[in-house]
Amino acid sequence: MTQNSGLAFAAALFLGLTICSTMQAASFINVKTLAILALGLVAFGLDTAGGVLFAKLLDLFTRSKITPLIGAAGTSAFPMSGRLALVVLLFKVIAH
Repeated sequence: MTQNSGLAFAAALFLGLTICSTMQAASFINVKTLAILALGLVAFGLDTAGGVLFAKLLDLFTRSKITPLIGAAGTSAFPMSGRLALVVLLFKVIAH
């Protein structure tokens, strides 16, 4: 229930502002930090692509059809991707 309320978002925002207010830009914006951010973006892309390809592979061996959106929903670090996959799937079910 806390996740759906604004309490979790407010706590995360407060924590981020508290940590960021004590940091200096010179110690945060450097090549290592940018490399970590780039690797995280690559990992997110590979995780989503791997999930989609695995769902397509399961389609070959199962009788029921599996939606490839399960690959996007499996990225646990980004819960919004699971919610987005659910919304897209619901729109697809309602349209048919």
